[in-house]
Amino acid sequence: VVGFALATVVDGQGFLREIDVAESHGRRGIGNQLVDAVIAWSRRLGHTSVGLTTFRDIPWNEQWYHRLGFRFVPDDERGPQLRAIVEREQLEGLTRRTVMRLALPGPRSEASR
Repeated sequence: VVGFALATVVDGQGFLREIDVAESHGRRGIGNQLVDAVIAWSRRLGHTSVGLTTFRDIPWNEQWYHRLGFRFVPDDERGPQLRAIVEREQLEGLTRRTVMRLALPGPRSEASR
């Protein structure tokens, strides 16, 4: 095993709880493949987005997710479960975190293919 992604459902949407790739296997696209797998899983469940929390000041975190299409989620767009996750992280000392979400486009119709 050189990497893993842990996903769950939060506020009725996909949520990437954790992702990790062994440093020795970094920069090979494995992280992208893991995120793609979480997106595919979330779509299969009928979700319209995938959310996550991440460190905002580590280059391979927030900026990487932003390049993948994830965007910042303001406080007023966070559901109760997501707010509880953020609160718990802050109590655990994880204060430099941000919340991001990737909107999943609906399936293309046959006419648009």
